[in-house]
Amino acid sequence: MNMTKQLLATVLLMCITGAFADEGSRNVSVVASGASTVKKEVTSVAVANARVLEMESLIQLTAEGAALYQDDSNKKTGYQYCSASSAYSRKGEFRLAIREAAKALFLGQKTGDEDVLAHAKRDFAIAYSYSGNLDKAEEYAEQALRHFVFPRNRGAVHGRANKVLGDVAMRRGDPKKAVLMYQKSIDAADDDLRFYSRNSLALAYAEFGQLDKAKEALIEADSYVGVVNERDRPSARAALLRAKATLALRDRRFDDAAKLFESAIDSTGHTATAGEPYELFWAYEGIGRAKSASGDKVGALKAYLDAVLTSEQVRARFRSEEISSGLFGQMQYVFNESVALLMESGQNEAAWGISEQGRARALLDMVRNRVSLTAGSSVFTDSLARSVKSAEVASLLKGGDVVVEYHVTDKKTYAWVIRNTGMSGVTLDIGRGQLAKRVEEFRDALSEEKPGSSQFGRQLHDALVKPLGLKSGERLVIIPHDALHYLPFQALQSESTYLIETFPISYAPSAGTFVAVMQKEMVKKGPLFALANPDLNDPKLALPGAQIEVEHIKALFPGSEAYFKADATKDRLFQGAGKARLVHIAAHALADPVDPLYSHVYLAASNGKSGTLDAREVYGMELKGTALVALSACQSGLGKVSQGDEIWGFTRSFLSAGSSSVMASLWSVSDDATEMLMTRFYQGMGKADARQSLRAAQIAVLKDARFAHPFYWAPFNLVGDWR
Repeated sequence: MNMTKQLLATVLLMCITGAFADEGSRNVSVVASGASTVKKEVTSVAVANARVLEMESLIQLTAEGAALYQDDSNKKTGYQYCSASSAYSRKGEFRLAIREAAKALFLGQKTGDEDVLAHAKRDFAIAYSYSGNLDKAEEYAEQALRHFVFPRNRGAVHGRANKVLGDVAMRRGDPKKAVLMYQKSIDAADDDLRFYSRNSLALAYAEFGQLDKAKEALIEADSYVGVVNERDRPSARAALLRAKATLALRDRRFDDAAKLFESAIDSTGHTATAGEPYELFWAYEGIGRAKSASGDKVGALKAYLDAVLTSEQVRARFRSEEISSGLFGQMQYVFNESVALLMESGQNEAAWGISEQGRARALLDMVRNRVSLTAGSSVFTDSLARSVKSAEVASLLKGGDVVVEYHVTDKKTYAWVIRNTGMSGVTLDIGRGQLAKRVEEFRDALSEEKPGSSQFGRQLHDALVKPLGLKSGERLVIIPHDALHYLPFQALQSESTYLIETFPISYAPSAGTFVAVMQKEMVKKGPLFALANPDLNDPKLALPGAQIEVEHIKALFPGSEAYFKADATKDRLFQGAGKARLVHIAAHALADPVDPLYSHVYLAASNGKSGTLDAREVYGMELKGTALVALSACQSGLGKVSQGDEIWGFTRSFLSAGSSSVMASLWSVSDDATEMLMTRFYQGMGKADARQSLRAAQIAVLKDARFAHPFYWAPFNLVGDWR
């Protein structure tokens, strides 16, 4: 059963009492009643039940905070939890930051402490802003400002909440509102915010076209550099220099802007701030912008390529001053501009290589120092790992195999088509904004089973596939980018024919990943290991259809292991998955919209331990002998679409752990249709490769009148080795 928007709204009102359960799709959407009575061994289930899919609501966060507080063996005060939340945000651990703030929120509501509530909501706003959820950042910043705040805490709450609102406005392209918010932040600011809010105000004035006021704000910001703590002062000075150069750009003084950026680089090629590659990167980026604005495309490309080269030396995963300086999320801009300029000059191979480096950079930013890696994972998680050439990709292809790799920028989308005969590049006349809108419309139509989905599917086919010159019967490997990670290419339509009816389709996160999995020795023999219908201590969360599905699949593979209900535990997964050729998990799952490494599959608890499997834990598994991990669960393939790189969540983590391929879903799945699809898929495994088997299964389901709509057969993507 697909949960409609009306039902989602109802969930908000009912979730505290556990009054609603969506029993027909594999997702968690119920809150265990009475958080104060939750037993320790099932606290994670209470937390899972509290987190309604796609909602980071106040009700849900309060329930989550209550469950987490009860399970905290070292209970703290509300202010201490807020302090911990701030520390996690500075390290880039956004989900952990939100959890700590949720505990403070619960305590604030329990005691009626307005100041604690204000601090908690401020910390939500900061964490959501850092993670890119601008709507929630704005919502909680505004809520924080409504609480009474002691005068001594005005800067801590009003200063920072208004700074968040200014940052949100700037990232939405509303500098007029940003000016107002930054001014309010300055009025209340204390500590280093007295500098950063003024620096941001100058950038907002410049964007708004009020250059005289921007210059005044920069003079004031310059006088406050000294209030920044000594450790961060070099970065603050660099931020001030960038702001001055940006003002020169807005004033069309392109040569002055370039010289200001160049002044950050000494004769040895290091920055004036202790030679940090992070600052050097931004100096080159600024030079690139200045050269591009002046029409010097050759100079701009050289500077951007210098920035790309320098990015390889930037090892830190997250720097909180990126937010303070207005740089957060912009590192991929350099890769996008480099790709665009190279494609414009006909350098297809070089542009493709830069696109690949951008994907590696974003993955490194996601996992660096946050997950435990197995020995063979570096090729998937290290931007300094050996890069690949298109010829190496081509050498792994047989006649009829085609790799299509996309790169989305603000103005254009670029595609590279690789066959065993070589590479060609194609420029598609659709930019990020329009593309994201069309993909969202298509996905909404699919997930809500709307009849108009075919129209959106044809539009996207004409924009993304038709110009590539593919030949009927070719076998496709799609390497998506940006919003395209949410797009089920198999459901696109050419007139009345779905793409899957013309092409077998598999996916890869990057060409580097494709080469890595295809060069591995094929795993041809071995048993199936399966977990299904795990016991989550709530009968409304039972998945009898998933159990039937696995029972049918198990019968196809003699000697296999399958565990159900209370036996479907995380411990069993870690003990048995590494010995199996095929791993199949049929359970509830939840994609984390804030931090994909905290996306979950919910398995049964055991030995007093939670059964919740986080994506970050999977990186430490040993799955070298595993050919396929199938996640027959709702939205297991979803993750954050970071600017310029691939979707995260379980797909990349299982590949990094050693599995040759992963099959995961893009939206909540139907029990009946999924049982049919999975059974057909595994029946075909011995007769054809995985890609052909999935295609045959999807076509079989779509030919069934009950399941003809793509909602039923299109959610599953095969990622990695199809052989």
